[in-house]
Order: sequence, then structure tokens, then C-alpha cells
Amino acid sequence: MDKPFCLNLSMENSLSKSSGKGGLGSLMACLFHQAYEEDYPLILVSLLYPYKSKQKKIDNIIETTSTIAENNLEDFGIEIVVRSNWYDTKLRVFKYPLSNKAIAFFLYLGLEKNEEWLKRLEVYGEHDEGQVLLTRYLLAEGAIELMKKLELDFDVLHLQESDTALAIKPALSYNKNTKIIYTIHTPMSHGHKSFSIEKIISLYGNIPKEFEPGIKNGRLYLTDLASHYACKIFTVSKIQVDIEKNRQPIHSEKISSISNAVHKRWINEHLKKLFDNELSGWRQNIYKLREASKIEDYKIEEVLKKTREDLVRKFESWYREGEVLSNFSSIPKNVKIFTFAKRIVPYKRPLEFLKIIEKYGSNNSVYIFSGVLCAMEEYEREFLKTFAKVLEEKKIAFVLNFNEEKAYYLVSGSDFWVNIPISWMEASGTSHMKASVNGRITISTPFGTVIEYVKHGYNGILVDNNLTDLAEKLSFCESLTPKEYILFSKNCISSSPYILMERMFGEYKEQYIKAWKEKGL
Repeated sequence: MDKPFCLNLSMENSLSKSSGKGGLGSLMACLFHQAYEEDYPLILVSLLYPYKSKQKKIDNIIETTSTIAENNLEDFGIEIVVRSNWYDTKLRVFKYPLSNKAIAFFLYLGLEKNEEWLKRLEVYGEHDEGQVLLTRYLLAEGAIELMKKLELDFDVLHLQESDTALAIKPALSYNKNTKIIYTIHTPMSHGHKSFSIEKIISLYGNIPKEFEPGIKNGRLYLTDLASHYACKIFTVSKIQVDIEKNRQPIHSEKISSISNAVHKRWINEHLKKLFDNELSGWRQNIYKLREASKIEDYKIEEVLKKTREDLVRKFESWYREGEVLSNFSSIPKNVKIFTFAKRIVPYKRPLEFLKIIEKYGSNNSVYIFSGVLCAMEEYEREFLKTFAKVLEEKKIAFVLNFNEEKAYYLVSGSDFWVNIPISWMEASGTSHMKASVNGRITISTPFGTVIEYVKHGYNGILVDNNLTDLAEKLSFCESLTPKEYILFSKNCISSSPYILMERMFGEYKEQYIKAWKEKGL
């Protein structure tokens, strides 16, 4: 083999309809598609959850329930038993249909004899420390057990977030020379879990010696564990490097960045056809997109009109199906579309955007929201309450059950993509990239990867982190003439090679090869 064989582990992966919830799941799907396209020997393993959350509208309220998940995967015909001091768990192996050299496996939790809570679990739906620990244990042990069963000796273990760090023990037991790469996807606490030593002993029967570097103050810290064994630690944007070096000064020499990107499958088909005609060879050489300025304005304008029309038709369809809460059933022709589609959580600031719409929103625009929410949390409750109030005054909508299909139409058909997290809390973000590669303008706070490629007034609009100028910037965007908008659009497209997966995966491949050579192969 002339390439290192890499095993990637992630708690979520949007290739499965029930196994993706946030940006990490979407990123893993993009990574798989790039590896598949390049015929690269890479395996991704994630859990397959029996249930998923479902939003439904009741009058002007959105409620979230749990429902049995659809399965779009192929049954691989293998079952794995993962044993622990608590109980044995059976995992059924499924495979994503496109798999070839690049393979995406999913370990299904919902088999009949498993614990009742596992049979009803959805991604990140655990209720206590023990459940959180066990799901990470099942992924770690199950993935390595699958490799043994298939007699696959991987060269590099790539840990996507510290949730996967428990795989270090079985991986090194399987092959002590395995090289480990660790990617940190968030500075937030949910990406840096720890477990009490009592829980570890209860599950394992003892404290595995491999875990000792991650133990302090009576707890096992997964970030410390992963960082100790990793030959390289990567953040997902350049600005996050200093944050991680300050968090882990002992490992600062290992820490650098490989900024996130998206796969070109996110580019709308109308745009792809235009690029095929005007930028021949762009699919093989993404840097040809830098020549987007050569495309005549009217051709860009026609395609943007088509992608918007696609969104308008889809919106009408979603509305008929009860998948939209709004005060309009169709998006009017001559309004601007501003979209905020991401998890409804405090640091992403959807409520703050909603309040600005309430105070300054224009009748010449519509404002679309979408994303995962949990009505039991105080912030989400306030968001829903405010949304119901603003619904009486402004043209706003909430698209329910946000998924990759809905995201595809929203990122390519919305005029403006609103992305305003608290800067230091968002490590990278990728939704703004999906909008940008479609020639759509991002309105964003300066964070993560945004500051690496968005130039204010050129291919996007930057707002202050305190949002004091957001209303002014929204008004500016609304006032853009068609000619001005098309210039922005061309600049977005010509900037897109940096945020496409060819660049990101190319950088990771270099690291896989370096680790492989260090292994002495």
C-alpha cells in the first residue's frame, strides 16, 4: 500500500439520517465524500442511533419529540459484542452505500437485547454521566473490535474530538505502533469531557494503565488523554491554536491548525453547470474557481435567480407539509432573504438576532430561522416566546427539522447568511462556507475560519462581536443593487478554493503520511 490506512472516529456523522446533529457530523460527511472521490483508504466509524429528535408545530409553538429514525444505510451483516463490567452490548454494523476504499461504518445501538435506554437513544441524548461514558466506550471498543473482525490493521488513528479518546486503549492493544492524530473541534466544555475515576473503575473493573496520563483530581480528562498520546494535535482554525496552547502548554509543540472546509457537493447544481461551461476543469482543479470574475454578470444573475426559485418552491412545499412555522406561505418575489440556520444555543445568538429583527427588521425582507432546539432549556424557551411575538409583526419563519436536504436549499437560495456567534466560542463554523461557495453573502462576527477568508466589503460583511452595528449592516445588505450583489457573489466564488475540502483533506493526508513514516513503514 502506498498510502497510510487511516481510521477516523467520530460521535456523529451526517451520512446517516440519525447520526448527525451539528457541524461535526456534516464535516465528517464532507471528509468521507472527499476520500471517496480520491479513492483514499480511510474508514470512518460512528454510532448509529435508533431515535432522532423531531420538531412539530402546534399553533404558534414548536415542540420537540423523539421518533424512530429512518435508516438510509446498508446492513453489513456483522454483529459485535462489546463487553463491560456493567453489561454486554450488541452492535449491528451498517455501511454507507457509496463505500469503496473509503468506508463509513455505523454501529447500531438499538438491538432487542440491549438496555432500554440504548434502544431509545438519539445522538447526544444521554441523561447522566454513566450514559455519556458508556456511549463513548461502545464507539471506542466497538470500532477496534470491528477492525479486528475485518482483519484491518490501520496505520493512523484519527480522533475527532476528545469523545473518542477511549479508543486509545484498545487501539494500542491491537497495534502498539499505531500513530494517533487528534483534532479539537471546539473550545467549549462539551468537547472536553471528563469522568469520575469511580465511574471508570465501575465500567472497566480497574483503572487501565493507558489512562494514567489523563487522570488528575480524581477524574479522567479525555482531552488530556488524547493530547498525551497524539503525535499531532490540530485545531480547526488558525485563531484557535493560541487558545489550545494556553489550555495545554505542556503539549504546545504538538499543536497547529488545519482549518475546516466543505465538500463541493454543497454547490448547487445550477452553479455547477455554469462552472462546467465557463470554468472548464474546475471539478479536477478547484483553483479554476479563482477565475469567477471572468463569468459575465448576467450568467451569474440567472443562476442565482434559479437557486432562489428552488428555495422558494421548497419553502412552499415545506409549508404545505407542516414543516414551517411562519406568517407567510410563500416567499414574496422582491424581498431579500436573510437566513439563520444553526443550533439554537446561547453562544450562536439566535435570540439576539431575533430581537434586532423585532426592533429594526424591514418589511422588504424575510427572515428564516432553522436549527436544533430543546424547549426545556431557558434560552430556547425565551427564543420560542420571542419568536411567537415577532411573528405578529415581521415576516419571519422557522423551518422545522433542519437537515442536509433543507440546508442545501437554504445555503444556496438565501440572499444573506447570518452567522453571529460570540467570536471566541465558535472554533470554525462551516455553514458560512456552504453559503459562500454558492455565491451567497455571509454576514458574520469575526471568528474561526471567517477571519481567514472573509474580507469585509469584498466577499462578506463583518459585524462587531458586540453586534452593535448588526442592524446597520443588515440595512446596508438590503440596499445592495443587483450589480453590487453580483460583484460580491463573484468574489465569494473566487475565494472558495480555500474553503473547499480538497485543501483541507490534502493537509490531513500530508499529516497521515508523516505519522505513517514515523511508524517506520
